[in-house]
Amino acid sequence: MKIDHTLFFLFTASAFHAQVISGTVISKNENHPIPYVKIGIEKKSIGTISDDKGNFSIDLSDTDPRQKIKIEVPGFEPYQETIQDFKKNDQQKIFLTEKTKNIKEITIKPKKLVDKNWGVNTKTKSVMYSVNPHLRKEDFLGETALAFNAKKKSKIKNINLNIASYTSDKPVIMRYTIYSEKDGFPDKNILDEEITVELTSDMIKDGTYTLDVNDRNIWVHGRFFIGIQFLKEFEGRVNISAALFKTGFIRKFYGEWTKMTLAAPAINIDVKMDKNGDNNPNKDD
Repeated sequence: MKIDHTLFFLFTASAFHAQVISGTVISKNENHPIPYVKIGIEKKSIGTISDDKGNFSIDLSDTDPRQKIKIEVPGFEPYQETIQDFKKNDQQKIFLTEKTKNIKEITIKPKKLVDKNWGVNTKTKSVMYSVNPHLRKEDFLGETALAFNAKKKSKIKNINLNIASYTSDKPVIMRYTIYSEKDGFPDKNILDEEITVELTSDMIKDGTYTLDVNDRNIWVHGRFFIGIQFLKEFEGRVNISAALFKTGFIRKFYGEWTKMTLAAPAINIDVKMDKNGDNNPNKDD
């Protein structure tokens, strides 16, 4: 089955040499703005996030015109263009095409699914990741991830985030991403669609925010990573519990991932594991 679907990016630039490029991200077929799209420079910690109406501005001052602007949205082909061409695009439309989904014939085998919980479960208030947009604005839009290893094929039911404290004047916008692994670091986004939530204090129960993803049919096998990113500034602070001497991973925009060995965020997941499944993640069940 092939689905023809495109997004186009409408933006304006007053001149070729403009250093700040502004625009709007719009779904062409559905004709509505695309919120919270990450727009950045490949392998650099420079970028921006579109707002809830799809509007964005990116500062390209002092950048190499040969470097590439990168835009990735789950379910769509990645978009790349040199900064030089991005600035001078006189058509002011950039199309992003939905990935073609090839549906394979599936043989259903009897499965014995067992409940498991993996990850960091601490609820400490003495070791924390502090999310404060006004204290460290330059780091606010960074992304944090935790590694997991599914020895047998498993379906993710819930993603749990242990939150030590929450203070905000508005819902806190967060994005969850699930990555494959390459050379010990997060690699490609394996999701078919964005997972974005508006977190409020009443959604946190006994120090944990539980995101139900059971209906998204996310299956994992082998090493993978779950990342969280805050997308919009707010007045307040969110403190996430963390475990000492566990390894977390951080990056900004499309920059390189780096290890953070001092502490890891308290992310844990509830899964249904195929107890009788194959241990080889490269072999189809």
